[in-house]
Amino acid sequence: MRNSESIDHRFVTLHALFLPYVVPIITEKINSYFDSLHLSKDELRAVLALVRDRVLADGGTPAKANAMAKEMGRTIRKLKNTPLKTREEVIEYSADSATAATIIGWITALTNGAPGNLDDERTLDLATLDDAMLPPLDEGTKMFFALILANTEFEFSDARAVLVAVRKSFPKGQQLPEEAISFLLEDNITVDDGS
Repeated sequence: MRNSESIDHRFVTLHALFLPYVVPIITEKINSYFDSLHLSKDELRAVLALVRDRVLADGGTPAKANAMAKEMGRTIRKLKNTPLKTREEVIEYSADSATAATIIGWITALTNGAPGNLDDERTLDLATLDDAMLPPLDEGTKMFFALILANTEFEFSDARAVLVAVRKSFPKGQQLPEEAISFLLEDNITVDDGS
């Protein structure tokens, strides 16, 4: 993870915990993207025709439509020939970003899942958490989670799959990582594990 010296050690620990479950999903998505660039001549012509049609539909001139299609063709050919090292760097960066966004969205969801006003001392009942360590989510929290993920390759379903996998990795009886509990305590939220 880049620049971890300036980031809270708890976040760094959570990042290391989550990352192994994020990498396979990101790798599949990035490789699928690059593999989709290997178009046959007919497929490439069809894509470029769609680009031309779109530019014309948006009020562009035929010259502009042809120029955009030509530029798209050049871009596709360049991306198709992306070196493996560059692809690996894209995967690493994307996995870091998706991991961070998943953690931020999840901690926010846990915080919002504790009933009461933000300034009050609150309690998060761990019995309310699902298999993804998420409390019941209201529409605002779902939207916020999706917004945090928007600049990554992840969707909510991907983040949820990672959260389920992380939870399954815990020793029997553990419901949340200590780092998450520590973040909650900072916001005056205690956890009730039923004991």
